[in-house]
Amino acid sequence: MANKDFDKIVKLPVDERCEGCDKVETTEAGSFCKKYADPSFHWENDQVCSFASHVKREVKVSTKKLNPLKASKRAAGKKK
Repeated sequence: MANKDFDKIVKLPVDERCEGCDKVETTEAGSFCKKYADPSFHWENDQVCSFASHVKREVKVSTKKLNPLKASKRAAGKKK
């Protein structure tokens, strides 16, 4: 039993940054995203599409430098 409301959804062609993604479906009419009706919206403002399977995300881990003298004073102050 198919939902007739889904047949009315207009899908826009994929963005050039979507090429290589597993979610791209190629048909006779062109290439479309399986997840989003407007895939270019998810690439605006230097964002990365959350379903992009072809993009490796970099995890930035910043290590904060601690002053050992201040750390020991904080620890001593909490013991009281």
